Amino acid sequence: MTRGFTLLELLAALVIFSLALAISLPNLKRNYDKLQADSVLLGLERDIRNAQYHSVMEGRRFELRIDRPDNTYRIYREENRGREGDWVPVPGAWGRLRKLPSGIRLDLLGRDKVLFLPDGSVSAQRIQLRAQGRTVAVLKLGESLRGAEIEKGGLAGAA
Repeated sequence: MTRGFTLLELLAALVIFSLALAISLPNLKRNYDKLQADSVLLGLERDIRNAQYHSVMEGRRFELRIDRPDNTYRIYREENRGREGDWVPVPGAWGRLRKLPSGIRLDLLGRDKVLFLPDGSVSAQRIQLRAQGRTVAVLKLGESLRGAEIEKGGLAGAA
């Protein structure tokens, strides 16, 4: 007599596996979206700190610009001090164009860019991070010299 699984047993195992997968898949998607939003938030915080630091150290102005149609952002620096409008993308890895994942958006609530000044101050600005149509975090800039103030999940903290 050969031993093995009957077709009925294999189908029952397949049904149980499919049900377990169907139950866990939405949670995996939600966790993946949260990880993506957290990653964008951490990268944005890092870029803001770099811009503020380099602005002070180099004695020149830097800007954070968000391009809503392309869903990207980039840091620019003032190339020639004293000449208005002479801005270039920051060289190096932290100045490259950042493409946001689909479903994640950054919105400036106020002006169209964030300005970092050589005295360490930042133009008063709020940056809203939205994922899947809902607000995940709000960064408040320029309200103190400590850096960015972050409201995330209903809690406020300093970056």
